[in-house]
Amino acid sequence: DNQVKIRGFRIELGEIESKLLKYRNVKEAVVIAREDENKQKYLCAYVVLNNKEDKVDKVDIKKYLQESLPEYMIPSYFMTIENIPLTHNQKINRRELPEPDETGLIANEYKEASNEIEKRLVEIYKDVLGVEIVGVNDNFFDLGGHSLKATVLASKIHRELDVEVPLKEIFKSPTVVEIASYISKSSISKYKKIKRVEEREYYEASSAQKRMYTLQQIDKENKTYNMPGIFEIEGEVNRKKIEETFIKLIERHEILRTYFETVDGEIVQKVKTDYNFKVKEVNEECTIEELMDKFVRKFELEKAPLFRVEIANIKDKKYFLIDMHHIIGDGVSMEIMIKEFTELYSGKELKPLEIQYKDFSKYQNDYLRSKEIEREKEYWLEIFKEKPPVLNLPYDYERPEIQRFDGDSVNFVIDEEKTSLLRSIAKENGCTMQMLMMAIFNVFLYKNSGEEDIVVGVPVSGREHADLENSIGMFVNTLAIRNKMDLSGSFIDLLKLVKENSLKAYENQSLQFEELV
Repeated sequence: DNQVKIRGFRIELGEIESKLLKYRNVKEAVVIAREDENKQKYLCAYVVLNNKEDKVDKVDIKKYLQESLPEYMIPSYFMTIENIPLTHNQKINRRELPEPDETGLIANEYKEASNEIEKRLVEIYKDVLGVEIVGVNDNFFDLGGHSLKATVLASKIHRELDVEVPLKEIFKSPTVVEIASYISKSSISKYKKIKRVEEREYYEASSAQKRMYTLQQIDKENKTYNMPGIFEIEGEVNRKKIEETFIKLIERHEILRTYFETVDGEIVQKVKTDYNFKVKEVNEECTIEELMDKFVRKFELEKAPLFRVEIANIKDKKYFLIDMHHIIGDGVSMEIMIKEFTELYSGKELKPLEIQYKDFSKYQNDYLRSKEIEREKEYWLEIFKEKPPVLNLPYDYERPEIQRFDGDSVNFVIDEEKTSLLRSIAKENGCTMQMLMMAIFNVFLYKNSGEEDIVVGVPVSGREHADLENSIGMFVNTLAIRNKMDLSGSFIDLLKLVKENSLKAYENQSLQFEELV
């Protein structure tokens, strides 16, 4: 695939090469990853020029690439060579490319932290972005940051440095040195940890759990809120060890042995101590689709655990199947579960959890009943003081009276050239790819409906508090982001509006969707 991993990022070398080929006077280009004496990988670009007497302006070519590529995709060396070495099969012979020297090196702009705040911020950046090297002038979004990671960054800064940094400030000042400057001028705002609740017979459900429970009661046979996954297994399978590992996970995360009931008209969660969990192993003669149809069954919310695991043998292949009800988990939870399962299975000891999901439920419900939520409520009520129009799209079929979830997806891939152009537009306008796609989606809906006032539901992780980063549970909220298009303006005007409205929505994301409705 001609992919490499640099600073924790998977990079398509072909994307850099295609950009170089569009630079003036470049005839051929090859990019490879090399290792320095410290085993650190770096990128090296080799170019063949149209005119041999010309020279490459390294600073200019770097600026050109920076217009559309993130910083981690910019080569450290630009070497001019007379021709690209080829193998007998006329393929590029990467082994024959010369070692880069100082003539091709671009002055390294990496700068280390110069004070304690910058040092601590560098460590937070590394942790949030999952990269090994961060300079104080590195742009958070060039290193792979996006809206979700920016929310996590703000939360961790609050926990580590007792200063609240608004999301819009991270977009405005995305480097370590800029945020350090903002922190040095800000007042202290003590970080409040989520407290553990005392043991009791049952606990109040979170807002999202109440939503899920109610929707499931409307149609108890509905499997829409199942979260299934399937993995092909290579090598030997130890069913007993897999089962024992999952039991460790169930002991670690109380939410994995939580079930739901109503008490005095209130939806509550109860934590089970005498649960029964087994991993079945089955032999099947069917397709993967038929296997999943058999495996994905309805859950009874009154019975824990609300997830199941199975190992299936089909012909000479083995599969690992997992299904979880959305009421106890979300997409991030599934990632945490798989990561911790892998670590426990390989014998690693995990650091004990400081809080459980029921502690978050109490924390969230207290906040939703407090005066602090009024500011967010006012924001959303102002946005929707006029009722939004119904979006009349040209559907193929009439909507049924009872909502069904039948439908299909249309999948396509955007080519390298368009992707580069999109990255360039997002970078020039200081927004994320998600915001750019949201603006494009609004245009798409306008073109198909003729409606200029459009509301799009955007899911957010709901993990604003840093204490929640390793928690399994249902945290997701939906933000009803409303954009009113000015048809006399340009697309860039719309993009700026979407960015502004998205940032305001993210800063007021604690008010739950059902509360707004």
